[in-house]
Amino acid sequence: MEIVSKPTLLYFVIGYIVAIVLMGIYYSKKIESSEDFILAGRTLGPIILMGTMLATWCGSGTVTGGYNSLAYSFGLGPAMFFGLPSLIGVIFLFTIAEKIRGLNKHTIPEILEINYGTYARGLATIIVFLSYVGIIAYQYQGLGFILNVTTGLPVDIGTIVGAVIMIVLATMGGLMSVAPTDALSALIIVTGLILGVPAMFSVAGGWSNIVAKLPPDHLKLTGNLTGIQMLGYLIPTLSLILADQNMYQRITAAKGGKEAKIGVAGWLLGMIIINFTIPFISLTARALFPDIQAGMALIASTLVMPTIVGGLLIAAIAAFIITTGDSFLLSAATNITFDFYGKYINPNLTDAQKLIITKW
Repeated sequence: MEIVSKPTLLYFVIGYIVAIVLMGIYYSKKIESSEDFILAGRTLGPIILMGTMLATWCGSGTVTGGYNSLAYSFGLGPAMFFGLPSLIGVIFLFTIAEKIRGLNKHTIPEILEINYGTYARGLATIIVFLSYVGIIAYQYQGLGFILNVTTGLPVDIGTIVGAVIMIVLATMGGLMSVAPTDALSALIIVTGLILGVPAMFSVAGGWSNIVAKLPPDHLKLTGNLTGIQMLGYLIPTLSLILADQNMYQRITAAKGGKEAKIGVAGWLLGMIIINFTIPFISLTARALFPDIQAGMALIASTLVMPTIVGGLLIAAIAAFIITTGDSFLLSAATNITFDFYGKYINPNLTDAQKLIITKW
């Protein structure tokens, strides 16, 4: 089976984008200070918090790499093992959520400065910013893949369109608008994935038919990966989640320590759902689309599902990508404002100046 663009799915993507843009405009009107823009005025409740953390952590690397690519290339076992570091990281953040909230810091470099001094903050600022540039770039490309499947638009052009959408959303209202749109996105993500599993099971003709079309090593616990190769996939993920500034920023934006812990617990539940659903859908795509790029497995799956389910899932995939892209943009802007310009160039910035610099 080959990938053929399905324009009807575009309506679901457009509907999702219109909805979050309208929400972004509404919430952006509540911005009065840099604190509102960067930390949503520290007003996030547990529902919004769990949604924004789930949507931010799971991005293009989840739906075009990670779970998706591992399941397609090596089997169900490696893909599910890949999710373990995320679950471990979320549990660790749950144990320290109240402490993070109590620090009241905007960035990871600010936290490091407490114990390690100004130079550590400066070095961390450079590392965080450079790493986020790469992460942001492949979110743009991920949305380019989606537009390619739904419209036939060249990936390069779709990538530019994706960049524009994410930049607009990030600069419109900061975390004040990003967080609630993330929460809506998380709902779409979880719903789309839960409905996608039985839909793919039905399309593929049941488990026995799926197994019959898979390479034998896809049914092994670790596929054909060695232990060292598995660690190569697991360790970077654990390192990232433990030091992902987005998560610390969101925990700090919670109403209080209790709300922060509940929000992280909800994020853990969402991660468990993702850990089982994406690998199954992508593994089934391997049986139906044996000759496509591994990164396209989840996206290709939407083409063979019933239109409503496929449309909801393609909107969910777009949500994965857009929410992560605008969140990392916002986080990088926070670094520039507080850890670079506000610390080393002009330590006497007014609140209004901080807001302007963070936005632009």
